[in-house]
Amino acid sequence: MNTKLKNILLCYASGMGIKSISSAFDISQNTVRRYVRMYQDSGIPAEKLPSLSDARLQELFAIPGRENADRQSGRSGLKHCCRNMQHGFRAGA
Repeated sequence: MNTKLKNILLCYASGMGIKSISSAFDISQNTVRRYVRMYQDSGIPAEKLPSLSDARLQELFAIPGRENADRQSGRSGLKHCCRNMQHGFRAGA
């Protein structure tokens, strides 16, 4: 779950919208909004996200009952996010 969460936050920090992230990771828009809100409240700069440990992510973003999230949807979401970021970089965005 922590890797999926980190990837969701990285996509958000790179400019991907809530709806796109929700679709890419196959989770509800409300869940993405909840994670984004917690991320914004944490005050952690985007450049520090990749270096956050799983333990620190768990501390900051623990949601009871969500420990066993589907890992496959996280990988497919990351692939989608990376494709969008590559497209944006090529387009000069």
